[in-house]
Amino acid sequence: MTPEAIAQRYDTLMLSDVYAVNAYDVRHRSDVEQHLASREHQGNENPQQFAASQHPVIDVRERLLARNPT
Repeated sequence: MTPEAIAQRYDTLMLSDVYAVNAYDVRHRSDVEQHLASREHQGNENPQQFAASQHPVIDVRERLLARNPT
């Protein structure tokens, strides 16, 4: 998806933030790949425990909205 499409799809995101994440990914690609590989490995070792440690997206959204209720 394009940054514009991502920002439209997820209305809580600002377009500038989507571009910032993309820029970070480009500059730190090996770090991002290493992090993702590590997370995949964790998920493969014990999928149930890994899933239980993850917060549902709705929970994250609610916590973020609670911080800034505007």
